Amino acid sequence: MNFFLRDVWKQSKIVFAFFVVFILGTIWCSFSKMEITPFFLWAHYSDQQEPTGSFERVYIKVNGEILDLPELSRPTREMIQLPTEYFVQLESRSYETSTRHVIRKHLKNKCSESFYSKIQKRLVNSEFDRDEYLNWLKRYIERIYEIEVKTLEVGTCELIFQEDRTVERVNEELITKLDVK
Repeated sequence: MNFFLRDVWKQSKIVFAFFVVFILGTIWCSFSKMEITPFFLWAHYSDQQEPTGSFERVYIKVNGEILDLPELSRPTREMIQLPTEYFVQLESRSYETSTRHVIRKHLKNKCSESFYSKIQKRLVNSEFDRDEYLNWLKRYIERIYEIEVKTLEVGTCELIFQEDRTVERVNEELITKLDVK
């Protein structure tokens, strides 16, 4: 029977010492309840994790009903969710982004006003892009869900996990709305 540490001892005393120190250190950390990595901690996997507390989320309402994004495939869900979360961030920051700040800092005084506005228009979003985004989202949702979108609302809400494993949606705050005429 081959014994790994005996073979390592024969090959290199330094590597053998490293393995022994690593093994003993891991055992010592486990018994003293020090966290090293989750892989080495059995306690990390011992209990089922329950969602608790509350979380702020972005919601999308179509024709008065909140979209159930988890029913979609991951790529499709992310095509809706990620740009919408970014859009909500832009709205909450009044379209002030780090890109806008860098352009303003480095270019505004070094080029003409018309050139600066062209660069800014091409590189960063502004409040004038709001309707373009909402119209894109409307068309995308219509294609995915095969429905006609008459109203589209984007907002934030707080999800509170209850003890009976249900989720309550509270504090809905409308960010913007698109009414199709």
